[in-house]
Formats: sequence, C-alpha cells, structure tokens
Amino acid sequence: MLFTGLSYRRGTSTILGTLIFVGIMFTAVIPMFLVMKQADTLNEMRKFELARFDEERDIENLYIYAHETVTDESKLTVEVENKGDLSAKLVNLWVNDEFFELNKLIPPMSGKEDLGSFDVSRLLDFEYIVMVTTDRGKIFVFDIPLTWTSSGWSSPIILIEVTIENLKESGEFKIQITGPEPPREAMAQNNELRCFTFETKGTYTVEIFRGSKSLHSEYKYLDFKNNPIWRVSA
Repeated sequence: MLFTGLSYRRGTSTILGTLIFVGIMFTAVIPMFLVMKQADTLNEMRKFELARFDEERDIENLYIYAHETVTDESKLTVEVENKGDLSAKLVNLWVNDEFFELNKLIPPMSGKEDLGSFDVSRLLDFEYIVMVTTDRGKIFVFDIPLTWTSSGWSSPIILIEVTIENLKESGEFKIQITGPEPPREAMAQNNELRCFTFETKGTYTVEIFRGSKSLHSEYKYLDFKNNPIWRVSA
C-alpha cells in the first residue's frame, strides 16, 4: 500500500514537471517565433517599399531649362518641365558648386514651371552646369553648359533632342532636321533619343518619317541666349 502511494506521487510529480516544462517551452518559443515572423513581415514590407521607391525614381522624367533673367542679366532663371507620370519634389539646385535649397512640388505632365532667378555672380568659372535633385535622389542636368560673356549668358551650341514615344506606327523612323545649316538625318526606333548640335541660330524644322510618309512636323526659332535647346517628343 505504501509502495503504491509513493509510485502515485512520483507519477504525479513527473506529469507536473512535464507540464511545467511544456509551459516554459511554449512561453519562451512561441513568442520567439511570433517575433521572428513579425520581423520577416517587416523585412518584406521594407523590401517592397524600397523596390517601389526605386521604381518611382527610375520613372521620374524632368526637363531642365536655364537662361538669363530678363530683368537682371547677371542672374539665371531656371525652369523645369515634368514629363513623367508622378509628381516630383525638387530639393536642391546646383550651378557648378553653388548650392540653392528648393522645396518645389512639380505635378506630372505639367508645362514649364519657374523655379526662380538665381544669383551666381560669385562664381568665376568659364562654363556653368545647372542641375537639380529630387527627394528620391535622382539628378537632372541642363544638357548644355552656359557661358558668361560681356553680352550676357549664352550657350556654345544649339541642341535639338528628338524622342519618338507617342507615334502609333512601329518599326524604324527617319528624323530629318532642316534649318540654317545643311540638313541632318538619322534613323531611330520607338523610345530612342537622338541628339543634334548646331552652331548657327535660326529657325529649325524637325520632321519624322515612316518610309516616305511624314508622321510629324514642327519648327522653332533657336538662338544661343534664350532658346539654345529644343526637346521634341513625337
């Protein structure tokens, strides 16, 4: 009878010990698994946010324009045009090593937006490069350098950029530019950028052909001061 009582108490102690051990394991392990699961979820969310951020940065598409200020030729007026599908927030503007802080939100598919007139008279460089940065970390540069002369700001060349992205035709296109200089021609595919430089001011015409068929034509007067660059998107 005594032996049976001792065995019963030992069995009860074993069961209680096992239950306590299992309880401790559940108390320690399950919260650890929950924390690890939460960390994995947060990590996946962070990876998704970074991937989306990189995608948004990649599709930012801004055009920068710089020319002398009409009321004060020693200053530079900078304009921006957002050709992208997302709003872009501009945070910095650089003219060579001169820094200007911005806080300008540019809506998508907008016309030219004036960023202001900037005094760069402290700079003594021969050529001036203008660029802006967005809050996503992307940099956009005015495509040609500006120079300062006794007659004011000017560019050393005239630049025409042609991008074919909206035409519904497929295949290869011919770009033809006529103006004061001999005609220029080049072949291009959809979403391909072609650049042409000139050294004579005047009225230039850009025409795009598919075979012998003219699909797009426009013209513009270009000079070295106020219109040194022309971006054509057909």
